[in-house]
Amino acid sequence: LKKIILLNANASDIVPLRKWPLDNFVKVGRKLLEDSTITIILTGSFVEQEACEILSREINPNRVINFAGKTTFRELITLYSISDLLITNDSGPVHFASTTDIPILALFGPETPRIFGPMSPKAKVISMELACSPCISVFNQKKSYCSDNQCMKQISVQLVISEAQKILSKWN
Repeated sequence: LKKIILLNANASDIVPLRKWPLDNFVKVGRKLLEDSTITIILTGSFVEQEACEILSREINPNRVINFAGKTTFRELITLYSISDLLITNDSGPVHFASTTDIPILALFGPETPRIFGPMSPKAKVISMELACSPCISVFNQKKSYCSDNQCMKQISVQLVISEAQKILSKWN
């Protein structure tokens, strides 16, 4: 049985602190592709196309499809509906995906998932819950003095892979 895993590696540039390091997405993608039944699709906006193209090449250009900037909103919702897992930073897609049945693995750091987390019963949030987090909110106009988002950097590749594998075995 083939599986489609979506990676949404880029949170908007409005709050770059929400980004998990791209190299971690590369490592997760490579590890997941050790399973020959998996295909990875990268999602993102038009401005994220180039970054996703680099990500595709670094993971495995033969088994990764870059859909960044190539789908309408309706097509993206359909893609969520037919896919097996979404791994995403805290960004708009985590909420759009919550309107479908796709299992979601959401990576949170500088904002609290208690308020801004996905609403889906099939969502799992990974948050290190460091003492300095959350440091951004609507109350501070999503501005922070933080220049080293350890709340995201400390989310390990192994933890994300482990949770992804649990979700894939549970829902599929």
